[in-house]
Amino acid sequence: DGTNGGDLAYLAVGTGIAAGVVLGGKLHRGTRGLAGEIGHAIVDPVGPRCACGQTGCLEAFASGPSIARRAAAAGLEAGSAKDVYAAATGGDETACELVDDVGRRLAWAVLRRRSRRRRWWRLARWLHVRGAHP
Repeated sequence: DGTNGGDLAYLAVGTGIAAGVVLGGKLHRGTRGLAGEIGHAIVDPVGPRCACGQTGCLEAFASGPSIARRAAAAGLEAGSAKDVYAAATGGDETACELVDDVGRRLAWAVLRRRSRRRRWWRLARWLHVRGAHP
């Protein structure tokens, strides 16, 4: 609708987690070309090991495959993140807790980026979160 001044943030959650950032109508790449690299932001320094080798990355908590792994560890019969979200929609308490945790971690990672870049605050209103899938 043009009210955001050409600024947009897009968060894609799937097998990994990535973001696209448009500022002033132009794709923002950052000084090292990593402006959208949010999946490896550390959200819990004592969390699980990520496939990248770090401990506590956002992807280790909130990517599609990690949601399915966490659900299995919690005793849910869910073969995919989509199954976890379906169970949460159906009222399963464990699935709801897991989905809430994923949402909190995604929000924290975005807000952490916002605190480093003032424009992220304006972008938060325009953030599109794509549902996790396997």
